[in-house]
Amino acid sequence: MFYGSRVWDRLEHAQGPATDLADLLAQVRADDWDAATLYALEQRLVGDAVHSAAPVVVPLLLDVVEDPALPDTGLMVWLIGRIAWVARTARPEAIDPAWPDAWERALPRLLALTDHDDSYVRAWVPSALAAAVDQADLVWPVLRDRVPVEPDAEVAAALVLAAGWLGVPQARDWFAGLLDADAVVVRMAAVLGLRHLGVPIEEAQLPLLVEGFVKSFELDTVWCVSGRRTTGVPGLARELGDDVPTLRKILVSVIGLDDVLLRYHVMMQSVDVLHPSMLPAIAAWLTDPDPPNRFVAGYLPAAAGTDAAPYADDIATRLTDWPPSAHAAMVALAVLGDERAVEPLVRWLPEGRTTLVMAEGDFWTPPPLEEVLIGMRAHADALLPAVRERLDKSADEAESAAFRRVVEAWQAPQRQ
Repeated sequence: MFYGSRVWDRLEHAQGPATDLADLLAQVRADDWDAATLYALEQRLVGDAVHSAAPVVVPLLLDVVEDPALPDTGLMVWLIGRIAWVARTARPEAIDPAWPDAWERALPRLLALTDHDDSYVRAWVPSALAAAVDQADLVWPVLRDRVPVEPDAEVAAALVLAAGWLGVPQARDWFAGLLDADAVVVRMAAVLGLRHLGVPIEEAQLPLLVEGFVKSFELDTVWCVSGRRTTGVPGLARELGDDVPTLRKILVSVIGLDDVLLRYHVMMQSVDVLHPSMLPAIAAWLTDPDPPNRFVAGYLPAAAGTDAAPYADDIATRLTDWPPSAHAAMVALAVLGDERAVEPLVRWLPEGRTTLVMAEGDFWTPPPLEEVLIGMRAHADALLPAVRERLDKSADEAESAAFRRVVEAWQAPQRQ
């Protein structure tokens, strides 16, 4: 049952008094919730602390999931997993004293959900159970025994990944046995589980990881183990941890595959681990038949900075491409200080944009425009009229000051 207002008056969540939780939970109980309701609950219950409302909310969410009259409750399990991961990673003083007991009581109910009729519910259960490190001896045997009878390969893989996060040494032989599993995503999860136990990934296992990663990209929740829903690259990055060289090898292999959508997402999500060894595979898609892929393939050399210099001629061929792709090529060449960026910059600078990316929210944060222009000092004479025109149009003092600094930096060598 859901409690009356007097209970919530005594509780706190991340945004203050928990009095608004009663209405939100009533919507969930009445199956009258939507994305806005879920977002509101997440904002109140998930942050950098576990507040006093969380121990009360978790059993109520489990009531919802266990009610056969309420469909589509998988995201309630996701929310529980998010709270559990906050409890695992937050400072001890940031966790409400009632949480440990509430979590102990929730675990048997979560373990029972591994056999829930709804595969979407089952797919999210591992995201919560993976946080139960202190109760690993209780949890991992349930995961072990569930995998052979789990009919959904996606869910089975998530269970194996969760077992890896628990770090139970006794699971080593079990992981090794799963290397022969029928489903490639389960075999991939077994390799990653062994890595959690300190078994290094072998070069011969890279094709398996590539194949498993590609398959997981088609699925929905394989990588949900941290409590966060992601597409493949962030999930794989979390699993590999500090083994960034292996991650890069996998990404290079995937970028080379003939799958337009997969290639786009993998290139876009590769920026955080970008390395010169990845640039040949990325540069090969500067002529990708898919325009958005050419756009991303143009920006990544810009993110690589001077490491992209060997590909400047290839980048320059994109200056007359589809406008977003052409803009990306201009940015990449400007970061390199390449003269071929001058003409498009002269056309673009007076437009008044303050950032080099096409739109707010792009996947890459470029260096400040001021910094890039100063780096184009060798072409100052050609760029100066466009910069002065921009200065004349600017009504923003901070922007004007930045462009004055550009002009001063260009002129400084002449005064010495």
